[in-house]
Amino acid sequence: MIILIVALVLLQQSPSAPETPSTLNRSVVPQCAAATSDAYGHDKTTPVQVGGGAMYGPARERSYLDTLRGPEGQPVRYRRTGSLPAADGVTILDAYETTYDGLEKPITLYIDEYHFSDPVAPRGFTCGQPFAIGVPPVDPLAAAAAMLATAIEQGGSRDFSPIALDSDGATTHGVAFDHFRMVARASRAAVRSGVTLNPQSLPASITQPRTVVLAYPLSCGGRTVAPVGIDIVGVDGGAVRKDGDYARDAALGTLLPGVQAPVSSLAARFVVSTLRPGDTVHVTYGEGSCTGGEPRVLLPVRFSEARITETPMPSLPPGAGPGESRVRLQVIVDLDGLFQQPVFVGGPLPLSRPAMDSIRQWRSVAPHINGAPIARAAMVQVTFKE
Repeated sequence: MIILIVALVLLQQSPSAPETPSTLNRSVVPQCAAATSDAYGHDKTTPVQVGGGAMYGPARERSYLDTLRGPEGQPVRYRRTGSLPAADGVTILDAYETTYDGLEKPITLYIDEYHFSDPVAPRGFTCGQPFAIGVPPVDPLAAAAAMLATAIEQGGSRDFSPIALDSDGATTHGVAFDHFRMVARASRAAVRSGVTLNPQSLPASITQPRTVVLAYPLSCGGRTVAPVGIDIVGVDGGAVRKDGDYARDAALGTLLPGVQAPVSSLAARFVVSTLRPGDTVHVTYGEGSCTGGEPRVLLPVRFSEARITETPMPSLPPGAGPGESRVRLQVIVDLDGLFQQPVFVGGPLPLSRPAMDSIRQWRSVAPHINGAPIARAAMVQVTFKE
């Protein structure tokens, strides 16, 4: 079974209600699976893996710990005591000192927020309710780095067409260059000048997520009506913040070098990585003679989700043991629908490399905005055939 999961939602948890004697007695009945290894959670070689990365991981750690109970249903008290390297020398673990009524001395639990496996209760603990943290959402920090690397690599050798502002894919009212396209353009320009961009040392002007909207003038009745304002309005009615002043005519060369735009076009840069589902682009013209009397034209964004089309299932490599055969990876789905920059998230570590190799054979239809493909981060699961 192969699952494509795109999620950017932080899980919420509410504080537990005070425990009563009847609740304590009922909590003795296990509400979650127990670890089969005594080392699980107690040793840094076998940490609890909650996933979520630096942004979502801390809340997921607390959700996990809030669910734990003592063997007789006692509430668990905990405090974070620090971080330390995992056994692999790369992953950073968080250490928590935990205790509950009746425990002789505190127990230290080690939690990994960068990898994920279905959580269970460590030795000496049970649960007051099933764990509710679920599969982690995409880690936006790791995704941003992977997106930059993909745009730089691919942009160095090819050009990407902009996104049409009209939902039917027409460019009557203009086009947009999302962050991926802007970085790809910068990479292409660098290559042409004999320089290669280094994803590890980029100026803020490239790393900051920005989308440039370029509005075209309208022609009607032998007259040309120029745009005078551009806004992006979200589904909640709030306007996306602009970065800098409008650019017109000669100033367009600085904002969009190499782009050929009609005379009197207007461009604005916005603090967002791309146009989003539910957004509406507002273009205001100097007069309404070409727009039926209303000077502002509203251009709603039409979005279509990614769709996997080919998912050849890999076989377990020779020497792989039976049992758990699912590997979760975070990837970038590029404009061609291919899976780039895989990052191991969870599952048997020996299967991580075969899983990464296998998704190079996967194919999908990329997400689209107004008929134009966009790159997007996703969580995928590879299940090996035993």
